[in-house]
Amino acid sequence: MSAFGDLVRDKRKAMGLSLEKAAKKLDTFKGYICGIEKGKTNPPSAKLTARMARLYGIKEKDLILLGYVEKAPRMIREDLRARIYPPQAAGA
Repeated sequence: MSAFGDLVRDKRKAMGLSLEKAAKKLDTFKGYICGIEKGKTNPPSAKLTARMARLYGIKEKDLILLGYVEKAPRMIREDLRARIYPPQAAGA
């Protein structure tokens, strides 16, 4: 699983969209969307990610950034996540 895939799957389901309906709205294939949601396929291009953000009501910049973090090489992915999404301070 991936944070990107989990997020877009949760948003799709919350909207009551099937994979087929979401794929049609995004002008792509349901198998591709399924692969992204399951983390078997890397997050899509910035262009498709932006369309997903608009469809699911997510800030485009945030979703594109999350996609790039997910695509980063494994050896730097956690460091990159920590820099972009710092842990919340205790009591904040």
